[in-house]
Amino acid sequence: MDKGDYMEPLFANKCIYTKDVFRESLFGYNKRKKALTFIILAFLIIVILIQLLLYSVSSEIYLALFTIVLSALVFIVLPIIQANLSYKRSIELHHEPITALTTFYDDHFVSTAQPSNATITVKYNQVKRVIATKQLYLLVVRLQLFYIIDKNGFEKINMVEFEKFIKKKHLKRSFIFSLLENNMKLLLHNCGSSF
Repeated sequence: MDKGDYMEPLFANKCIYTKDVFRESLFGYNKRKKALTFIILAFLIIVILIQLLLYSVSSEIYLALFTIVLSALVFIVLPIIQANLSYKRSIELHHEPITALTTFYDDHFVSTAQPSNATITVKYNQVKRVIATKQLYLLVVRLQLFYIIDKNGFEKINMVEFEKFIKKKHLKRSFIFSLLENNMKLLLHNCGSSF
């Protein structure tokens, strides 16, 4: 065990993985893609209406309608099905909803899932993105791997204090990576000019 495990946690959060939590996390994770898709769909609907007003029905309208239906399935129906399956699978395995206890320290956080007692430690520099939804925070580590934090599940503090803390950690990480990126660009530029 490292010395960080002996420190007192700064924050503790308890999140029970219900169907609603699974749904909100999947919808929150896909929020950017969904927004872009809805913009494209709105454009397609406008094009369809203009084409209907100016011309007769053509094959492009059927293609646009197919795209609209397919997008609705992918961004609305599929996350609901995935959430229901994830919840059902967790109930079948553990006979109760999974409860995640996440404790936050100065340089890392530890997430423990009950009833399996699976524990994982993640350093803040591994967190790529922080997504806030209505009731949750999603700490995205990599593609399709994120930790769910319940905004109402904090012990002894409120979510505003946690939000300030996680923004500070995430901004520090972003600043460090942008500084490293700028130094690498400068180094590559200087090496390129000497040849």
